[in-house]
Amino acid sequence: MPYQGSNNQNPKKRSSLPSQGNVPSHSKNSGQPPKSSLQNRVSSKSNGYYPISPSPVRKRVNQQDSAVNNRPNTTSQKKVQRTQSKRNNSEPRIPSNSDSEQKINKAKEFRELQKKKLRSAKNLNPRIIRRRKRLKAAAILVFLLVVAFVLSTTVFFNINTIQVSGTSKYKQDQIIDLSKISNGNNLFLLDIKGAEQNIYSTLPFVDSVEIKRILPSTVEIHVNEAPVAYTINDGSEYYAVSAQGRVMEKSEKNIYKAPTLIGAKMLPTEIGSLISYKNTNVGVILSSLFCALKNNNVTKITKVDISDLSKIKMIYNNRINVLLGTPDDMDYKIRTVRLIATQKLEPTDRGDLDVSLSNSETKASYFLPNYDVSSGTASK
Repeated sequence: MPYQGSNNQNPKKRSSLPSQGNVPSHSKNSGQPPKSSLQNRVSSKSNGYYPISPSPVRKRVNQQDSAVNNRPNTTSQKKVQRTQSKRNNSEPRIPSNSDSEQKINKAKEFRELQKKKLRSAKNLNPRIIRRRKRLKAAAILVFLLVVAFVLSTTVFFNINTIQVSGTSKYKQDQIIDLSKISNGNNLFLLDIKGAEQNIYSTLPFVDSVEIKRILPSTVEIHVNEAPVAYTINDGSEYYAVSAQGRVMEKSEKNIYKAPTLIGAKMLPTEIGSLISYKNTNVGVILSSLFCALKNNNVTKITKVDISDLSKIKMIYNNRINVLLGTPDDMDYKIRTVRLIATQKLEPTDRGDLDVSLSNSETKASYFLPNYDVSSGTASK
């Protein structure tokens, strides 16, 4: 198109010269004679063209102007590209399998990263560090204990010496055989309670048994023998009974230096078992009485009469009849008898000693001299 002064959009290019191609010229095939220069000027003015004759310099300028006009507008192209990209983004896009796999992989990587951060945070926590140290120390201690236990029960602490003490009634070999302990056994695998019970139940004169381990390879068996607390005659034989009421032995004659029990009817009892009486209260009362005599070291009792349980009597050293009365406060009454007989009376005094009312509150006791006291029976 030829440049026009009113229709030109770029005002800076109004003064630009038209190219030769834009100047109207007669066609070769029109059949009309060419116009003169004056006619050309007039026609160009009427058509809005500048009446400037073309020249080589102006041709070059016109060519440059046409190149400028034909240059693409970069700003408009960018706008078009933006609109196209917006349209493309607004349109729904169908995700492919590769996109979903990438998302899954990214999610896995994110989770692994979070786990690593959490682990690192835990590793830096001082409380967790202390807890781990304690757990490690406990595990090491348990391992060492297990190793020590295995070694102590398999390699070390095997028995090579067995000692027996505190017995004169039974032989040492007999006690060792009953304990079932032999050389070569492990010191820590012994059944101590079973061995003690086996010795006590088999040997009637044994009052208690204690077995000790002595490192590294010794076992000591200590036996306490029970003295005969009293004897009882069932009509044909004499039975020796301990203070705990255990029948220790029987014989046709009274060969024991122990008080004789009268006024009680015993039932058939095997050796080594607890004695049983027709009156079930007798066993409890006698156990309380003879335990009190043993604990207070009163040994010169010759007879005990329990014909009447409310008036228990005994003879001390064949010269003093002692009235104990009921079995209440038996330990206090026996202490009173020992104190009076050894400190208040003369070794030759004879008579009746009444401690039936003696207890921790009243402390009442009476002695009545009587030189007719014999060793045969306790006075009524």
